[in-house]
Amino acid sequence: MTALTKPVNLFYFFILFFIVLAPVDSGLFIKILACGFLFFIWFFYFLGSKFSLKARAGAVFQREHLLERQYVLLLIFIQIFASVYAGQFYTGLSFFEALNNLLSGDSNYTMYQQYFMNSGLKSFSFDKILPILSNFYVKFIFIYVLYFFLVHKSKKSDVYIVFLSTIPMVIMAAFRGTNFELFEVFVALICVFHIKSKLTGAVFPLLKLSLFGSFLIFIYAIQILLRYKFEYNIKCNNEFCYDYNSILHSVFPPIASTFYKLSGYFYFAPDYMARWLIYFLDENLFFTILLPGNDLLFGYEGKWLCIDNLRCGPTWAPDFEIYTYIFGLPATFILIMIFSSFQHLLVKTAAISFIDFLGFYLITLQFFAFPVGNFLFVSSANKLLMMLFVALYLLRFLSTKRVLA
Repeated sequence: MTALTKPVNLFYFFILFFIVLAPVDSGLFIKILACGFLFFIWFFYFLGSKFSLKARAGAVFQREHLLERQYVLLLIFIQIFASVYAGQFYTGLSFFEALNNLLSGDSNYTMYQQYFMNSGLKSFSFDKILPILSNFYVKFIFIYVLYFFLVHKSKKSDVYIVFLSTIPMVIMAAFRGTNFELFEVFVALICVFHIKSKLTGAVFPLLKLSLFGSFLIFIYAIQILLRYKFEYNIKCNNEFCYDYNSILHSVFPPIASTFYKLSGYFYFAPDYMARWLIYFLDENLFFTILLPGNDLLFGYEGKWLCIDNLRCGPTWAPDFEIYTYIFGLPATFILIMIFSSFQHLLVKTAAISFIDFLGFYLITLQFFAFPVGNFLFVSSANKLLMMLFVALYLLRFLSTKRVLA
C-alpha cells in the first residue's frame, strides 16, 4: 500500500483498474495492449526514479514564510472576483445564468464552446490578456493557499481558508460546464498530502481521497444526467461501445453506466494507443515514429488515426502520442525518465520550498497526462504556472550558485 501513496503510482493504478473493469466491447487483446501501454510508461517512470538527481552539495533552501492571514483572505477575495470575471469573459454568461443553467440541465459546456468559437476567442488578442492572467491568478492562489495551509497547517481554521480558496476553482468549472478544475483540485490535494506525509510522518489519507474522488465522480454523473434531463442514452462515439455482457454490468449496472460515461476521459486514450500500435505495425510504419520530428516529416498529429481510420468522439489525445510525434519514441521514454528523476528531486525539498512544490505538482500533472490526455498545457493559465516555476527555479539556482562561488 505504501506505493499507492505516491501520486503517479496511485493514478496509474486507478487507470489500470479502470481499463480492466470498463464495460466496453473492445475485446481482451485491446485491453491487454492498453494495460501494456500504461505499464511501459510506468516502467520508465520507475527507472527514472532510481536515477533520482541529487541536490547540489552546499545548496541552502530557506523555508518560505506565509503571509498574514488577513492578507491571504484579501487575496482569496480578489481570487473570487477574478474567477467570475474570467468566467464571464470566456462564456458570455453571468454567474447567475451559469448557475441557473447547471440547475436546469442546460449545458454550460456547449454554450462555452459556441461562444468561444463565435467570439473568436480561439485566436490570441490583447483583450484576452487580463482574463488569462485572472485564470492564472485563481490557480496560483489556490495552490499557494493549499500548500501553506495544509502542508504547514497550524490551526483547524486553516481548513476553512483552503475551502474558501477552492470556491473560485469551482466557479470556473461551473462557468465552463467542465470538471477539469475539480480534477486539478483533486490532483493538488493528492500532492499536498503526499508531501505532508513525508514532512510530518502522518498517514497518507488514501481512504479519504478515494471517497473524495468517488464524490467527484458522483457529481460528474449527476451533471450528465441533468444535462440530458435524466434521459441519458448510451452512445457509441468511439471504436468501443457499452458491453452489456460485462461483469460490471451484470453485478452493478448503475456503476457500469457511470464507468462508461467516464471512459471518454480515462479509457479512450489507452484503448486508442493499443489500436495505434497495431496500425503502425500492420502498415509497416513503426520505424517512422522512432525519428524525432516525425510530426513534420510525416504529418502526424494528436489523434491522427481519428482522421480516417478510427471513430473518436470528443476526447483528448494522450500526451504520450504527442511527445512521440515531436521527439520520437526512444527520446520520449528518455524524457519520461528525466521528468521522473527531476520530480523525485523536487519531492525531497517540496516540504520546505513552495517553488519545489509547484514544480512537483506540475510534473505530476504531466505524468497524469502521458497516458490519458492534455492536462498540463490545456490552458494558458497552466502554461503561465510552468513558466513561473521555471523562472523562479532558475533564479534560485543562479543565486545559489553565486553564493557558493
